[in-house]
Amino acid sequence: MPDGSEISEKRFRCFCGICHVVTGTQLCLIWYIAVSGVSLTFGMRSTCTWLIVPICVVGLGVYAFISKRHKFLYPFLIITVVQQLVCMLMATIITIFSIYGFDTMRQIIGHTLDMDHIPSKSLSLFVICGTVSACIVLSFIHVWQAIIIYACLEYYENEYRKLDENCCFDTPSHVEPTTAEMNDSRRTSDQPRRFPL
Repeated sequence: MPDGSEISEKRFRCFCGICHVVTGTQLCLIWYIAVSGVSLTFGMRSTCTWLIVPICVVGLGVYAFISKRHKFLYPFLIITVVQQLVCMLMATIITIFSIYGFDTMRQIIGHTLDMDHIPSKSLSLFVICGTVSACIVLSFIHVWQAIIIYACLEYYENEYRKLDENCCFDTPSHVEPTTAEMNDSRRTSDQPRRFPL
């Protein structure tokens, strides 16, 4: 039977037990930087106005790891949950709109791909299914990422709790002397001091 420390150590492992949750959160932060860079590079210019969000999230995340203040990882956790919800919402909207307005969706796809004519049904279905599948996969990735970040926060909370408990145990408690001990000390102090001859 594994003891409590082994169970706790396994709880703070991620990527199938390959690395610690702190390292996993750092890798997730690098992944977020890469995805944000790709989105800003290949996205519309209007998305540059959202550059402040990844800058703040990445800056606070790096500061959290350097200063060991895990509270600054909460913005990273929040933006991960928001991205997961956005991906699921996009997949739902695209699916519903494709079912009830397939011809309009074909026109949108043709306009997005800069095509001179409306794309075929097979190409439209391929684009729609690919987009919905990508949104679903990204949604699950964000869920996994949120679990890793939350486990990292739990790890830091656990470590700080251990430090607090050790500090409490190391602090000597003040014990009031009893009446008998006080009388003995007075009796000893009243006795004359004897010096060696």
